[in-house]
Amino acid sequence: MMRACPDFCYLQRLDGVSSGGVCFAGTGVLVEFVVSRFMAGESLAELAEDYALSVQMIEAGIRLLLLVHGTSLTSKRAEMTITQYIPYK
Repeated sequence: MMRACPDFCYLQRLDGVSSGGVCFAGTGVLVEFVVSRFMAGESLAELAEDYALSVQMIEAGIRLLLLVHGTSLTSKRAEMTITQYIPYK
């Protein structure tokens, strides 16, 4: 199993929270939703304020999406990659 990148400590997946999707730790806010708003042109500062997240947390979510090659976080290929870095707790 690959070792998790240090900034992935900002991300988590829990059974029963946001349907087991990747969330920002302790929030239940889905990474994919916040990153899609960033990709639509909203600034990191705006998103951090809207969701009470740090910019570092949002950047970790962006890196995760880049890691899975821009696919939806719910795709089968992405699931295999994500599980290497962010296992269910």
